[in-house]
Amino acid sequence: MYHIYGIVYSGRMGYIFSVWVYNRIYPPSHLGFLTICTGAMKQSLILATFLITLAVGLQAQNPPTPANLVALNASVNNPTVSLTWQVAPGQWYFKVYRSAEDSSEFEPEGWSFMPNFLDHEVLLNRTYYYYVTAVAFHESTVVESPRSNIVHITVSSTREHGQIRGIVTSDANGQPIPNASVRVFRLNLQPYWSAPTVTNPSGQYLVEVDTGSYFVKVEPPHESPYRPEWYNNAPEPSTATPVHVSNNSVSIADFSLSSGSPTTLVFVHGIVREADGNPLPGASVVFMRTIQEMNFLAATTGQIPG
Repeated sequence: MYHIYGIVYSGRMGYIFSVWVYNRIYPPSHLGFLTICTGAMKQSLILATFLITLAVGLQAQNPPTPANLVALNASVNNPTVSLTWQVAPGQWYFKVYRSAEDSSEFEPEGWSFMPNFLDHEVLLNRTYYYYVTAVAFHESTVVESPRSNIVHITVSSTREHGQIRGIVTSDANGQPIPNASVRVFRLNLQPYWSAPTVTNPSGQYLVEVDTGSYFVKVEPPHESPYRPEWYNNAPEPSTATPVHVSNNSVSIADFSLSSGSPTTLVFVHGIVREADGNPLPGASVVFMRTIQEMNFLAATTGQIPG
């Protein structure tokens, strides 16, 4: 939803108008129409606002039902499903639904502005089901078309691949740690994009990857007492042991997580002085990570560190 606002002038007086417009892509001709309306009706703020709202309403249409949905295995560097479909011309949004179990339990997977979509969050040798709807915004409501045909696909790859599997346990008592996230990185610390992998109630995990060498990292469940760890018992990738995967092989990478130390607050104080030794009031003091630390955090978390 966009907020359109401006000023309508009458002589030397200016009147502010404000209109909420729901998400919709309009051709330049309609934007010009809105400008002409507000400029021509300088004496009537209410009429100008009414014409803007009317112009938006005229664009509302019932979206058509997408047809001929097709799912294919995409030829890219990681497991990916490519979806394409056909739809009547128009400025529609498309909502993609997916089920990883069967053809009955679907959840929204993503949005697209074009009649195609790439799903990167898939695992090799798993079967997924999809359908698509077209969406339009009618003033304060969202109108969604009937769903397209349902398709299913088993993710495969012509590239050579193998498996990394293991079990994550507690270093203190040997008990399995469920719901721990397992992330796989190439040796240059670029993530190997695939569906999120978490340990099951027995602490076990499995991920299928292309052949090659990888760093594997386990992140414990949120608010757990354990600390993240790289294979094999390493606090950071510089000391981690690479896991080598050959074609149709199974590589084992088990983890035994230890409890982390509680955070300790440290207070830093000092005096900022000028070159002549006099105190410098109003100076800003900033604490920054080293370049090495920021590069490491960006590579391992996917976020820009502060």
